[in-house]
Amino acid sequence: MTVKKLLIVIVLVCYSLIVFSQEDTNHIKFAATITSLPDLSFNITNGMYLTTQGTIIKNQSLFSLGPVWWIYNNKQGVKFWGVLGSYHYSPRMISKSFKFYFLADIAYFHQTNGYNQSMEYMPTVYYDVDFKSTIQTIRLHAGLGFKLKVFKNLFLNQGLCTGMDLYNYTSETNVSGHPELNGKYSNGSIFNNMLHSNAFKTGLEYDIK
Repeated sequence: MTVKKLLIVIVLVCYSLIVFSQEDTNHIKFAATITSLPDLSFNITNGMYLTTQGTIIKNQSLFSLGPVWWIYNNKQGVKFWGVLGSYHYSPRMISKSFKFYFLADIAYFHQTNGYNQSMEYMPTVYYDVDFKSTIQTIRLHAGLGFKLKVFKNLFLNQGLCTGMDLYNYTSETNVSGHPELNGKYSNGSIFNNMLHSNAFKTGLEYDIK
């Protein structure tokens, strides 16, 4: 994050704390949301992540939970599932049609890749290879967002968040008839490996009355 972006974030946070006020919404509301989760490069070569969540809104807080779907072109040998929990806190409602909020996300992704095919190890020599790998990721993000009324109970949600991915990777290779070529690999516990990550959240929310 550049100094300029950091200053913008600090100004927004300070402004929100200064103008903090309670909303008169002491009842629980329910909503359904669908959100796209691209990284900041907006590179969709590896597919697109979507989440569908059920949402509970109480006072200035929003809680949502739901599965994450990975839409990609090549599904051969790939299995993916994920879950995302989100929390939004709105310190001030600027108007009935616009709301600014802080957000915190925690997600878990589980992906397996595998294939069984004949591979050339040396010219004209082919072996049957069975390969399987597993990637597990815990994503922890925090950021800022806003909610804009589009039509009646339909709202547009936009958010920008940053944080880290805790992950681990394991793989196993079995070569038919050649055990000396078999191999296993693991980079250790999911809590031993960390990468910085960013995401831009864009989606729709429908408030259920």
